[in-house]
Amino acid sequence: MRIAWGQDMADCGFDLPPRFGVAERRLAGQAVAAWRAAGGAAIAGFEANSLVLAGEPAGPVVTQCGAAVAEAFGLEPGMALAGRPGLAAALCDAAGGGDRQPVPIEARLPGLAGSTILVRGVMLPLVDGARPPAGGDAVQVVMNWREILGRAATARLRHEIGLILAERPAKSARIDPFSRNTAG
Repeated sequence: MRIAWGQDMADCGFDLPPRFGVAERRLAGQAVAAWRAAGGAAIAGFEANSLVLAGEPAGPVVTQCGAAVAEAFGLEPGMALAGRPGLAAALCDAAGGGDRQPVPIEARLPGLAGSTILVRGVMLPLVDGARPPAGGDAVQVVMNWREILGRAATARLRHEIGLILAERPAKSARIDPFSRNTAG
């Protein structure tokens, strides 16, 4: 079928492809979508990678802390974050705004043995009904992190891989059965 120039595509007889929903892959994006769906209340399903902070006059205090966050960063409920290094300092810096919108968090923290920990997440302000009993503003922080090896550790790893590969005998190339001349 030939289409005349300027003819409407709806008249050409083609079916348009179906529209597919795009699911958010990032943890922070999923958390923001769930927070909006919950009307600003605390969200479930992110417990291991989240913590709840209460705004106190002396600085934020952890009221709830997920198991993965507690293990990776040494945080626990009741801990005041003001004056602490690492993730606590990054959270204190991000918690300063009075805006009732999600606040993205990105931080680069020193890890063990010269590694670097990259943290990415979002601070979600909680509505009045979800605030801790002590009062004040509360935010739920949902985050994930990755540890990146330092230069010395990367060099050691490359050296060890090279030693292992040097120990293995070289494999001979296989003959491709389809490259043989099969004709008479």
